[in-house]
Amino acid sequence: MKNRFTGIMNVFKFAYIQSVKGKAFAVVMIILCSLGLFALPVINAISKASEDETEKANAELISKIYVCDKALDGKLAENIVDIIKESVEYGGKDCAIVSEDEYDDTYNAIKASKNGEILVEITYGSDPESLAYGFSYVVYYGEKVEKLDEASDEFATYVDGIHKEALGRSYAPTQEGANLLSYKFISETIMLDSEGEVVEEEVALDGIEYWISYIFLMVSIFAISILGAKVSEQIVTEKSSKVIEYIMTSIKPMALVTGKVLASLSVLLTMLGGVVLSFVGSIFLNGFFFKEADGSMALPGFVKSIIEHKAFDGVGIMNIISALVVFVLGYLMFGFLAGIAGATVSKVEEMAEGLKIFTFAMIIGAYVVIAYMSSATAGADWGAFTNFVYLFPLCAPFIVPSSLLLGKMSIGLGLLSGAILIVMIALLMIFVATVYEYLIYYNGSPMKLKELIKIFRKKGGAK
Repeated sequence: MKNRFTGIMNVFKFAYIQSVKGKAFAVVMIILCSLGLFALPVINAISKASEDETEKANAELISKIYVCDKALDGKLAENIVDIIKESVEYGGKDCAIVSEDEYDDTYNAIKASKNGEILVEITYGSDPESLAYGFSYVVYYGEKVEKLDEASDEFATYVDGIHKEALGRSYAPTQEGANLLSYKFISETIMLDSEGEVVEEEVALDGIEYWISYIFLMVSIFAISILGAKVSEQIVTEKSSKVIEYIMTSIKPMALVTGKVLASLSVLLTMLGGVVLSFVGSIFLNGFFFKEADGSMALPGFVKSIIEHKAFDGVGIMNIISALVVFVLGYLMFGFLAGIAGATVSKVEEMAEGLKIFTFAMIIGAYVVIAYMSSATAGADWGAFTNFVYLFPLCAPFIVPSSLLLGKMSIGLGLLSGAILIVMIALLMIFVATVYEYLIYYNGSPMKLKELIKIFRKKGGAK
């Protein structure tokens, strides 16, 4: 008996070469690579003015800055205040240095303040084995002023930038200064309620993580849509032109569909690779046009936020490999769904009708993921249902890769998701191999899912 996969490489090579040689591929690649190449310079040019206005408006919410230096000899607090007074953003603010004896009174005043006062607590630990090692800046603010959290976050980012300068003004010429500059440094913001208790804002996805996941989701929807259209278009075109009747004399349905799906996936990966390279080029192009005050390369605010957030810290090679595996498997699954959808129609103009099954499956998966991401950002706990989102085959391609890269799910759960996708792909391949031969010669109106199931049962029973 002839092997079901005989000729698969011939199908793959032919379909891939025909796709990349086509004008449509060249046009799409030029458009996508151009968008990727000029993305950062355009975003930077558009967003810079609005970001400056937003930061200025948020800075206005801060009325007074208290600095309490619990770190060294008090010089660090003095330098911090001096630099703040010299700055454009906060130069007009009232600043005060608070002694440790005055700290409790200031803390109590902050928690009940309606005027936008903030307290910066500086601590320092010299023991590398201690959790408190290095410099720590904690910005405390009350909850009674709307958007003061955003203003405090921006101020903490500002403190990040002036820490080394503040140290340098007093200690840089000495060996002690060199040592201090090498120590770890962290900053954080903490909201206080009216009782002085820390307001916990535990969410499954914070703002930056949400946008990283959302961008991946949008890219996945776009890519899977292209993949589905490409697979179904090739199948419908061959059916309507009768070319398929000649192909079927030497190639089995399984090899034919699998080869086309793999070719379309490779075309898609080629496009994504081109876009990634273009985006890397965009970083350097942006650096050529825009510079920071110190001459370094300027980046749009959202890119800075991702880098400063360190969202991908702690992610290992297994996370990356697992994410790539689930990424490819998810696209293969949707590719086979598109193959089935394409085989149910006989004319190119009916392709949209045939793709309803594919589109419906994609929408279900994407919308469940959007609902999960939105509620996770708001702090809602889906409990065990979170695992359902990760493991459900229609959802997995949209959420699992980004969750693995962000460290939001275990590698074991990611591999289990991949295993379920493999089972789903195997079932779809069996389904395709069983009904495809019949559908190739079908010339009626687009078939419904229940009709496909009837064909599968009949053909499968006959075997």
